[in-house]
Amino acid sequence: MQPKPLDDLVRTMSELGIIGIGAVIFALVLAVLWLFLPFAVYAVQRSTFSCRRELRALNSKLEQILRTIEMQSKVSTDLSDPDTTHATTTNGQVP
Repeated sequence: MQPKPLDDLVRTMSELGIIGIGAVIFALVLAVLWLFLPFAVYAVQRSTFSCRRELRALNSKLEQILRTIEMQSKVSTDLSDPDTTHATTTNGQVP
């Protein structure tokens, strides 16, 4: 009767001991993480590119709003009456 692969695995694990089994599990976890690393990097790059694009759009929108506010304030100061003959002091008297 030939030993089965499962029997070989059990024999190998019993020879390795607890620390050896832990090392094998740790190596397997690292190998799996190493395989998924490119996908994680790609996902992060895509996310940061998307955020960067949204921030540029928001920045241009805010610049448009600021330009509009500046133009409105210039128009309102241009339309204000420069005549100060009716100005009063703090106690209500005309200077």
